[in-house]
Amino acid sequence: MRILTKLVQVDVSSELSKNITWYSNNQNGIKPRDSKANNPFQIRLQNEFLTNYSNQYWFEIKRGERVGPGDKISNEEAGLYLMSFDLKEPWATHRKYQVFDEKYSDLFCRPEVSADRIVMCYIMMKAITSSTAKIENTLFGKYALTERAMLYMLRCILENDSLGKELIANPAPFVRHPKARSHFTACVSGIVNDIIVDLNAEVKELGPDFDYRGKLRDPDWVKNLSKDVVSSYLKLVQRDRIPSFETEWENRTKLRPRQAR
Repeated sequence: MRILTKLVQVDVSSELSKNITWYSNNQNGIKPRDSKANNPFQIRLQNEFLTNYSNQYWFEIKRGERVGPGDKISNEEAGLYLMSFDLKEPWATHRKYQVFDEKYSDLFCRPEVSADRIVMCYIMMKAITSSTAKIENTLFGKYALTERAMLYMLRCILENDSLGKELIANPAPFVRHPKARSHFTACVSGIVNDIIVDLNAEVKELGPDFDYRGKLRDPDWVKNLSKDVVSSYLKLVQRDRIPSFETEWENRTKLRPRQAR
């Protein structure tokens, strides 16, 4: 049996070596996600999950791999979370290929991106997903970009909360330990329910057959919708009609979060 083999002798650290690897893998149908599986940033994040969330969450960086028990969070979905929450571009998340292409560095190569941050976003998205049945426009509620737009709204709300700012800067004390994570989940779920009340009112004015797919891909429309929903939420907080994130957290824990060890 004869096997066709190609050997290229170059310096492994050279740009040429990287280009040869990239284009050879592209010919073989390797997806961008596969080419990033051994990237140091992905390996670092997976190791953080193993260290801080063993048997609770695990980070999938290769298709089909199984690292351990617990909830699976793939690096692709993590990238979409970060695109909505950190980059504040939920309208672009239908272009999943960007996660491992032109947006890869912005999403994963920032020093603040950690297992804690990804778990924080995962908890928020679970709270959102479990509440979308309350959205009166069923098709709008089931569309994936609706959930990611709500994650963006959560970010905007937390930016206007003193404890929310601490969460954004350092999620570890809120999510690393199971008890804190339980309190955090309850606090986020309350905010999500309040968001949906205003979201229903805003969307109802557009009629049942509005082009939600097109609208949710329009940056200006999503920003304006978010501005209206967040403004309404903040007014209710100021009037003491609903608790802020800080108030809800302190009512549940009776203290501010301790530094995670």
